[in-house]
Amino acid sequence: MSLKNRLILGLAMLLAAMALLRFELRSPDQPILSLQTLDGETADAYLLSVHSQRFDTEGKLSSELHSPRIDHFAGQALSLLQTPRFLSYGEQNLWQATSLHGRYRDDGSWLELIDEVDIQRLDNTSTPPRLRTPWLAIEPPNKLAHSDREVTLTDANGITEAIGMRLNWQSEQLELLSQVRARYETKH
Repeated sequence: MSLKNRLILGLAMLLAAMALLRFELRSPDQPILSLQTLDGETADAYLLSVHSQRFDTEGKLSSELHSPRIDHFAGQALSLLQTPRFLSYGEQNLWQATSLHGRYRDDGSWLELIDEVDIQRLDNTSTPPRLRTPWLAIEPPNKLAHSDREVTLTDANGITEAIGMRLNWQSEQLELLSQVRARYETKH
């Protein structure tokens, strides 16, 4: 075997060993990382295990955002979130909104939850109210959320369905917008 062929073979084996070593150094639960794309743009950065907090002007905790992975797109000034969990602190209760996917504007003014959105008030009642919708837009600074899609509200009294909703996290006022149908269930 010629020196050139041995050198090429040795270099190929070294590259294969480095690739295998890099793969093996990854912990078993850590995903193989690749940047996401959005409208043809490749993410410029990603973050893992994100937990961010927003405070009001008085220094009180206003909201939190958790996501196992966020891909950032500088050209569009937004980030894609995997399984986001948003917490909003109202006057008396803590609200939680989760989904499979999300989008977040860089300026923090807009959070969009997409696919299997689940909103619930986290309190000590036996059956806290729960809202479900396929899409929800949240304005964290204003403590407002809205959807123009189907909404299902489940609470201790029954099930209410509607198209569209507005929710004020601070005052805890919910407005169902159209085609509202309710089914009340009595306790035996």
